[in-house]
Amino acid sequence: MSILIPVKYHSRQYPAGIQAKVCEVAGHFDTVTIGSYQRYSLHTEYSYASRRLDSHLIGQFPAIKRATKHGVPQLWRDSEWAIAFADFIHALVGCNGKNPPEVIEIHPPFDDYCVTFNKFLACYSIFEKRIGQLFPSTVILLENRFGTRYRGGRFLVTSPTDIADLVLELDTTYLNLGIALDVPQLVSQIGGVNALLNGGLETMLSTLHPARHRIVGLHLWGKKNSQTGRRCSHVGNFDSYFEDEPQMKNLFLKGLLDLLSDGRARYFVPEVNSNDIDVCSIVRDMESVGFMFNGVT
Repeated sequence: MSILIPVKYHSRQYPAGIQAKVCEVAGHFDTVTIGSYQRYSLHTEYSYASRRLDSHLIGQFPAIKRATKHGVPQLWRDSEWAIAFADFIHALVGCNGKNPPEVIEIHPPFDDYCVTFNKFLACYSIFEKRIGQLFPSTVILLENRFGTRYRGGRFLVTSPTDIADLVLELDTTYLNLGIALDVPQLVSQIGGVNALLNGGLETMLSTLHPARHRIVGLHLWGKKNSQTGRRCSHVGNFDSYFEDEPQMKNLFLKGLLDLLSDGRARYFVPEVNSNDIDVCSIVRDMESVGFMFNGVT
């Protein structure tokens, strides 16, 4: 059994009968305020492109402002950065009198300055300790990343093997860091949907299997061809993602279900920017293979 806790992504609505009681909230480095939420997941800086870093809030954290390359934030630069990051989150949440985040999603460093998992975790451990003091019940999840305008290095955690190796390292520590598994980013990293053929899907899922006890979040989204034929991310549904190949779609969903069928509840974020119809299609496809959603009325 695979149980999912629905998270509301932007203004997108789930199908009738599913209530999302947790909201995803932007907390990148140009954010200066957040709304008022009972339960929310704070999605922190993901270093896709350059940031302005010119707000009064971020100005209080020079260690973050200094850690950039061509304007793109360099995450987990050093221990001073880790402390500043925790304090930035506290200021963003606390100074507005908001409830503490239920989840904080973080992202990996680049490997031109942080070359090993051990170095990353040494820096991250400082952050986890400080967040634990500020928000004792908050869950911290690391999302795998692929795709950035940063030049000179790649994300340290980008492939299925990276995730498995990181979890192996984590399991030798006292750290509580979980994984927010962004499956479409993994698929892009291994070469796209066609790379799932001829055993590629099975290889990806079997690589992830030893890490599943650390997988606490799941991100899914679609792709769709634009009018010019370019594949656009975070739009469409699974039909457009798999280019109307229902057999491949079903194999993918059943494989993912099998990977996550351990009875644990996981946060689910449908990162779809197109419309509610596409969200509903994705959710119904998942239900059709056996995924269960909390909050069903």
